[in-house]
Amino acid sequence: MFRHALTLLLIVALLLGLGWLGLRQLGLRQLGWLKGPQPTVPSTAPPTPPIPTPPTPTPPIPTPTTPTPPTQAEPPQPNEVEEPVPTVPAQPLSAPTPPAPETAPVEPVPHAAPPPPVPQVRVLSPPVPTRPVPTPPQPQVVILPPPQRPAPRLTVRPGQPSPLAALNAVRRLAGLPSVRVEPKWQAECDAHATYLTVTDTGSHSEDPASPHYSRAGANCAHGHYYVTMRPEATAQQAITYWQNGPFHLPQLIDPRLTRAALSVKHDAAGDLHTAAVMDLKRGRNGPAKYPVRFPRPGSTITPQALSQFEFPDALPGCPGYTHPAGAPIALLLGYGGVTRTVELRVNGKPVETCLLTAQTFTGADEGETGVGRSVLDAQGVAVAVPRRPLPASARVDVRFQTNSGPISWSFRTR
Repeated sequence: MFRHALTLLLIVALLLGLGWLGLRQLGLRQLGWLKGPQPTVPSTAPPTPPIPTPPTPTPPIPTPTTPTPPTQAEPPQPNEVEEPVPTVPAQPLSAPTPPAPETAPVEPVPHAAPPPPVPQVRVLSPPVPTRPVPTPPQPQVVILPPPQRPAPRLTVRPGQPSPLAALNAVRRLAGLPSVRVEPKWQAECDAHATYLTVTDTGSHSEDPASPHYSRAGANCAHGHYYVTMRPEATAQQAITYWQNGPFHLPQLIDPRLTRAALSVKHDAAGDLHTAAVMDLKRGRNGPAKYPVRFPRPGSTITPQALSQFEFPDALPGCPGYTHPAGAPIALLLGYGGVTRTVELRVNGKPVETCLLTAQTFTGADEGETGVGRSVLDAQGVAVAVPRRPLPASARVDVRFQTNSGPISWSFRTR
């Protein structure tokens, strides 16, 4: 009985051992631990190009001889050196690789050592030396200030009366109200007077190419100007010059004038040391009350001489006259007024006198004739020019014969 049981037990043990060996060999090959043909798994996926893989050393697998108790895996020897395996970049696959088929779990076999772990080899790429990229120097931008115009060498004369004080004194001699300063025009006339002094010119315009040009100055360039080499010249001298000119006086005593600007600038350098500029053209917006007599009836004046170098020149309109001639005596009738004759008596005696009107004046050339007649025609002006300046302390009687009848008055000289 005992023998039969022992025999049966040995047969069962033998069968179990054979089965274990079969299963073990199948499992190890499946995992790649045993050499020999590997089982293939049919796949329906399209074939993929082979990816070259460096050979991986397969550690030796001990073959069991006799059943022994399970033992622990031997640690790797310290003298073993892992060779770096070059990595090959994976190529993109045209189709995903199907997962590996599942295998039945393999029971641990007694007396067999577990397979050693596959070493994970990490290949480090050698560092690529990099050179610092030099940063190009940034260009330094230097902003230059705009060119500065040379400052005019101007001097200020303290104690001078207001420029318009001299103008208003002339207007009082004609029985007209005073005018007031227009600040904006004053600044523009300051600019043009400065332009005339630093450029040593006398002009009704400014050259835009000049470094001294300014838009403000150009706005006042149409006005009257007076330039001289005398550095001591004042606004009073400029007004006196215009007052004694037959073609400037009518504009100073225009009854429509309410605002004005007059500037005087001095420059110690150059040829012209003083320039005066006066703007009357933009200030004629008052009522036109004519006639205007200059000098007014009953007034007393200082005898003056006719201004020289006025444009247009008055003497060509008075044949045979030379400087010094007498300062003008004027009658303003308003636009359209016409004067035919004039008579002048000094202390009761007739004095030779020239009459200038828009109908009779003839200048040095056609241009001067046209300018002179235009000025006289604008206010119906008649100007009497004595052949010689009036004497002092005299009574003067004036009689103009106009289309509307005679206009007469008297004044005195100092």
